[in-house]
Amino acid sequence: MTTPEKGNGLIGFAGQVSSFRSLRSRVFIGTREIPLGDLTRLYSMHPAIPLEKCVYLELKAAAGLQQGGHSPGALLPIAAQTRDSSCVLQWREISLTELAGLDPKRITELGAEAFALALVAELKGWVVVARMREGQFADWLLKDASGRRIALEISGCAREDRGRLGEKLAQVAKCRFADERVACVVEFGPPRASLASVGEAS
Repeated sequence: MTTPEKGNGLIGFAGQVSSFRSLRSRVFIGTREIPLGDLTRLYSMHPAIPLEKCVYLELKAAAGLQQGGHSPGALLPIAAQTRDSSCVLQWREISLTELAGLDPKRITELGAEAFALALVAELKGWVVVARMREGQFADWLLKDASGRRIALEISGCAREDRGRLGEKLAQVAKCRFADERVACVVEFGPPRASLASVGEAS
């Protein structure tokens, strides 16, 4: 039986964030040089998540982007705490037949998880410890390099929703299983991603 390779996913993403640790090539927007990160590394970023689950999440992210009317090369602005950035997204396009067979609601929910988990790994160096249970007010429990625990609540939107981040911060604030509580909202329509901690000034 052949063992699947780690990181055998669908999407690559290029960001201007200086903390990217694995650079494979570079792209340009105008005269700005942007290092290329790789969302297909989701499994190597978070080995606690099964490989099959990582590939499934990446598929949903690709579907969410195409459902929002985007093609490879779309620009994704990122509002991450006190820093704003952007990234250029690359992925394997899904056929109309494949896209038609997917539930739009599940696409936005699970696709957002792929983006959020990749963002916190690249921006913060956080890694998944476990999936949170229903009623614990967060989706994932992560840890940083020092062992501090972070509760992460993720939400995906097909279109722009400016109020969603505040709602998710209010929800994750109720979690009592972590040292820090964070919300991430991914909007596939614009597209845009926002990441903030409870107690942070908006």
